[in-house]
Amino acid sequence: MLPQGFFAGTYDPWDIVAYAIGLCICYGCEKWQASRSKQSDSES
Repeated sequence: MLPQGFFAGTYDPWDIVAYAIGLCICYGCEKWQASRSKQSDSES
């Protein structure tokens, strides 16, 4: 029986872990850039 549906595939827990790690890295970089931007605005 083949997988069916919108996401036709198999998933294992490592897929979710890798996605969560990537999401956290992107979120951390965004927060870091926002804090640098605010810091440089207050200096000028």
